[in-house]
Amino acid sequence: MVYFSQPINIMKSAVHLHLFIPQALLAQVFQLGRDSALAGLLAKAHLEQLNGSLESLLCRQAGIDEDPGKEENDPLPIAAISYLGEEKPAEVPAGAGYFLFADPVHLLLQRDSFSLSAPVPMALTADETASLLDSLNRHFASDGLRFIAEASGHWYLQLAESPSIVTHYPGLALDRDIQAFLPRGSGAARWHQLGNEIQMLLHGHAVNQRRESLGQAACNSLWFWGSGKLPQKRTAMSIRAYGAMPLLKGLGRLGGIECTDLPRDFSALSGRKQTWVQLDTSANIEGDWFRPAADALRRGKLCRLQLSFAVNGKLLSATLRRRDLFKLWRKRLPLNTYFEA
Repeated sequence: MVYFSQPINIMKSAVHLHLFIPQALLAQVFQLGRDSALAGLLAKAHLEQLNGSLESLLCRQAGIDEDPGKEENDPLPIAAISYLGEEKPAEVPAGAGYFLFADPVHLLLQRDSFSLSAPVPMALTADETASLLDSLNRHFASDGLRFIAEASGHWYLQLAESPSIVTHYPGLALDRDIQAFLPRGSGAARWHQLGNEIQMLLHGHAVNQRRESLGQAACNSLWFWGSGKLPQKRTAMSIRAYGAMPLLKGLGRLGGIECTDLPRDFSALSGRKQTWVQLDTSANIEGDWFRPAADALRRGKLCRLQLSFAVNGKLLSATLRRRDLFKLWRKRLPLNTYFEA
């Protein structure tokens, strides 16, 4: 159980604010002009292009250690932590065995390859999800596989033993040949065979036949990623986090950070000197977040502002302190310029 301390008004304390911006918000970002607060911030910021997903960044900053020595396992147990953070996790104990994401996806046939289509996971109705999961669980029951769907739209696979594979974040494979992003490791052959068997089962499924008859994309595969076991409970860190991402809530339930839902706007924030905000598509990112954050930095209410944008499985990081706002020689650029690489 996470215990909340007395709230600290963000406007009365110098705060390091970190905004995490998922890829789903980039369309809203690109609609902003050069006169936007975001364009002004990026013009003055220290910019870095980083390898790794938004999820891996959250884990590392919450103190979840990577294990580079395990070459045949994913370095961070993103699926297990996310499962812990789901709104109503299934009755399976979150700490039992290994978890992977098994997200429903649509693979698009190209001339001589398949590419991964957005979004991941794809949107399915509750009835479609229930029917597909029932077929998968009945088919693979003798193999000891259990597929679970949760409120976030993610699907999970629970295993008793390590899958012995290294997987890839789906953002890396979007609109690209998936061959380079399939699981690798000593267990890869088994997982490739499993993937083929899943695709055959899904191909003739009544749910997909109906979707195709309506002109909708079929759920013709699952994307496995983020494997690992749930870590031990963490020592509390002086971080207050806001957001709906299951991973963020899972990190809170591990005891490392205090986590609550995203407030209506910047003015409603209260928390520790280390404050994280994971924005989502419900947010007016310019008026409710970027502009007031820039103003708070200018007035010294923020000691540091960091923006982390998810871009195709990688990150654009922008970091500012108050003094950076006085770099008047730095000219504003069209926002898509910063993301072209």
